[in-house]
Amino acid sequence: MFYIVQIYTIPTRLGIVSKHLVKNNLNENHGHTVVIITHDMPIVAQHAARVIVLGQGRMLDDGPPAKVFANPEMLAQTFLEPPQITQLAQRVQDLGFNAGTLTVEDLIDQFKRLKKR
Repeated sequence: MFYIVQIYTIPTRLGIVSKHLVKNNLNENHGHTVVIITHDMPIVAQHAARVIVLGQGRMLDDGPPAKVFANPEMLAQTFLEPPQITQLAQRVQDLGFNAGTLTVEDLIDQFKRLKKR
């Protein structure tokens, strides 16, 4: 038995067309293991099922994107920032929003639920 592993190194300042091509390829991985090496956290939030954060010569965190991005202090050790929507949710966390929010749709759903209270 063998596995197909695709490894992508995605520059932070990838052009819009290139980013679109990479996203399409990531969406069509056909069951292959895909390893993404990047500082582009929105791509990670959108496409990764598992995130491993490396820094200071060791693994700092390992888990689903929502869990990893909910820990901005750990990310700061690697000079990474969560996606902007996650940062917004973290700033209003005291109002009941989830610190691991990854999409605008999730934030809107949370807002609607909180509004009904």
